[in-house]
Parts: sequence; structure tokens; C-alpha cells
Amino acid sequence: MPDIRASAEVVALIGIESLRELEKDAFRSYECSECGSPGLTTDPASVVVHRYRGIAMVRLAHARCTHSKIVEFDADAPPMIGPEGDGADMRAMTLVLSYREEPRVRPLLLLEHRVETARLTSGGERIRVTMAAVLSHGLALMSAGGEMPDLAEGWQLLRPDQASALLLVPDGGVAYRGGCDQPDEWTRLVDAVGACIVLVGTIGLYAIPDEELTASRVDQMLAEAAQGGSLAGGLVACPHGEPSGPGPVLSPGELAGEIRRLWR
Repeated sequence: MPDIRASAEVVALIGIESLRELEKDAFRSYECSECGSPGLTTDPASVVVHRYRGIAMVRLAHARCTHSKIVEFDADAPPMIGPEGDGADMRAMTLVLSYREEPRVRPLLLLEHRVETARLTSGGERIRVTMAAVLSHGLALMSAGGEMPDLAEGWQLLRPDQASALLLVPDGGVAYRGGCDQPDEWTRLVDAVGACIVLVGTIGLYAIPDEELTASRVDQMLAEAAQGGSLAGGLVACPHGEPSGPGPVLSPGELAGEIRRLWR
């Protein structure tokens, strides 16, 4: 069972719902905000909030390193955790999952920020920065892990090589830039129709050891993230070479037809 400790002032700031969220598997493993070494929430852990101007960054720390607290910074949030960051502190994972519904086989790109951040409104509402940013650019909130998302107009996933990727939002901004392993089966399915499914949210990619990230476990993690309102997604165009302007080469109808025919 998780042993997560939060002071009264921390609970008042982040809310009971956020505290319960930290007890989920998605946060089981963490990097201590104090000493920087790894930790598990099955051991005593303290909730530490770094509060910048309008941004609250919720962190975990070994209970032996510090008590639960709020640390105030009279500064803007660091760029890499802001809503317009370039995804430098995100993990990317590619995989192919099978489903009972059409399309039966789907190439996925999963993205998750290492640290959850929130913007606090004047009324005390807590808004997830990552989720708000991707939704504002056209991704949609997923109601189920196996839901087939609609086309995300204007989004593009560029692949300079087989080990990296660049994910662009409609205005040309960067949602992710970094490493991206591209297995042969995933690449074949993406190239067949010129698109893949991008899912962004609090999934648990950092918390779960790589050897436990089986297809069935990831499917379960995506379902839990969607159920908790922590997963957004979209079908994203994957053109070859340089950006080709907004949208895929195929029309949405043609793209849907190719997906039904080739993602089997």
C-alpha cells in the first residue's frame, strides 16, 4: 500500500482528489525532490509542492529527506514544465496494441511529462497544465483507453530518423522533441497510412519498470488514465520528410478508409 504523507497546508492547496491520485500506480516510482535519487511510494513519501507564479508543481520526496511542505518561488515556472515547453522532460513510448473493435491493430505514441504541474485559478481550481495545453491545441479527452480518437487537425509527427521524433501542434509549436524508438511493426503501420495515434497524459510510464510494460499492462494503464480524466489523444499525420502544411495528404474520409483496410 502507498505510504504518502501530506501536511494540512499541502492538502488545502492541492485537494484530496489530487492526493488520492498520487496513490495510483502512475506515481508509484518517483525522483526525490530533495536528494534526486529514486523512491517508491510503498515506502514513506512526503508530498512537496513547488509553487511558482500561478503554477504549482507537485513532487514527491523520501520522508527521511523532508516533511511535506510548500516551497514558494518568486519567479515564473521553468520553461520545461510550462504549458508551451518543448517536451524536453517527457518520456515517449511507441507500441502496437490489438483491439476487438476496428481498427483491430493500432500504432501508438504515448507521451508523459515526468512531473505533474498545475495552474491554480483565483477561485482555487486546479488545472493540469499539460492536459490544458494539448486540449487547447486540438487533442480530445479520451473517455476510454481503447477509444479510437478523431483526426487532430494540423498536428504532425515528423521522424528525422528511427530514434527520434518531432511532434508539432497546428501553429508550428513543438509538443515533443526527443528520442523515439520506432520498431519495424510500428513503422510499417504508420507508413502504410501516414498517421499514428498520439496519447498524452498521466499514464505511469515513469513509475512502472520497463519489464512490466507489457501490452496488456499498458492497455490497463491507458484505461485507468482515461477513467481518471488524465488522457488526451488524437490521430496525427506522419508525413515523410519536411512539414507539409496542416493536415494529412489524404482527406479525413480517405484516411479512415485506409486505416480500416490496413490496420488489421
